[in-house]
Amino acid sequence: MTRMRHVDPVRVVALVEEIAAQEVTPRFRNLAAGDITDKGGGDYVTAADAHAERRLTADLAALLPGSIVIGEEAAHEDSTVIDRIADSRPVWIIDPVDGTNNFTRGNPLFAVMVALVVNDESILGVIHMPMRGVTAVAERGSGAFLSGTRIQSAAPRPMGEMRASIHTHYLPKDVKGSITSATDDFASNEQIYCAGQVYAGLAEGRLDGALFWRTKPWDHAMGALILEEAGGHVAFADDERYRPSLYKRTGLIAASGHETWAAVRDRLFPARS
Repeated sequence: MTRMRHVDPVRVVALVEEIAAQEVTPRFRNLAAGDITDKGGGDYVTAADAHAERRLTADLAALLPGSIVIGEEAAHEDSTVIDRIADSRPVWIIDPVDGTNNFTRGNPLFAVMVALVVNDESILGVIHMPMRGVTAVAERGSGAFLSGTRIQSAAPRPMGEMRASIHTHYLPKDVKGSITSATDDFASNEQIYCAGQVYAGLAEGRLDGALFWRTKPWDHAMGALILEEAGGHVAFADDERYRPSLYKRTGLIAASGHETWAAVRDRLFPARS
C-alpha cells in the first residue's frame, strides 16, 4: 500500500536549512549579553532560538495547511502548548536550536530540528547540523539519509567496544550512581548535550547506544524516526517503543539495533531486564 505523503521533505529540508543560515548560524559565537536568557536551572534560550522558532512556526504551518505547531520555546511560555501532541491534525514539532547550552558556549554541537507527527507517529524527521553543513532526514518507511546519502546504524558489537552517549546530568539520585558506574563498561562515553547530534551519530554508525532521562518531543520526535529508519531501536526500559505523546516518561534508550538496545538496557537497568 502506498503511504500518503503529507508534505515534500525536500521543501522542509530547504526551509530548515535556509532559516538556520539566516537566524542561527550568524549568531553563533556572536551573541550579545542581552541575547541569552536563563529559563531556569541553567537551561538557556537565545535570540537565535526565538527568531528561528518564530519563522519555522509560520513557514511550516503555511507549508501544510490545517497543521498545527509545537515549538520548544512556545511550550516553555505556555505549558498547554504541548497538549497539542494529542490533536487529530498533523503536528509540527520544532526545536529551533537543540543544544542551546552548547551554542551559548561556542560549542558547534547543536542542531535545528523539525518533525511532522500524525496520529502520534513521527512521519518526517529533520536534523540539520549547521556547523557540519549536513542534514539528516527520514520519512517513515523510506530509510534515513544524510545530505542525500543513505545511512545505516552500526552492527552489534561487544559492550567493551561500544561507543556510548549516556547522559547523567538529569538522572535522579536513586539511579545516578549505578548508571554512572555502568558507563565504565563501554569503550567510550561522550555526554554531548544535544539530542540531535546523538541521534545522528547513532544513525550514521558512529555511536552504538545512548540514554536520555528527559523525553520532551522536541528532543526526540525527529531523531527517533531517523534512527529507526537507519535500523536502530528507541524504547523505554520496558521496551515500550518511543512515541511523541510519552513525554512524561523517563529513561529513553536509543541504540543501533534491538540486540544492542537490549545489551545497553540490561547493563543500565538490570532490574528491568
